[in-house]
Amino acid sequence: MEVKCPICGRTMESGRVFGKGLLWSPKEHKWTVLAGKDDVSLYQGEFPEAWICKTCRRVVLHY
Repeated sequence: MEVKCPICGRTMESGRVFGKGLLWSPKEHKWTVLAGKDDVSLYQGEFPEAWICKTCRRVVLHY
C-alpha cells in the first residue's frame, strides 16, 4: 500500500513502530503510562504498521 505524506505529498516509507508502552493521549503532560479514559493504547497485541516521511519527520500509523 502506498501512503503519501499529509504534509509534503511524497511517498512514505513503510515499517512498524516498536514498543509496548505506546499510548496516545490528548493531554500535553502525563504522569503515568497507564491508559486513562481519553487515552488510546497503540499496542494491540502486535506492533502497529506505520509509514515515515524522513523529510517532514512525520509518522502515520494504523493501530
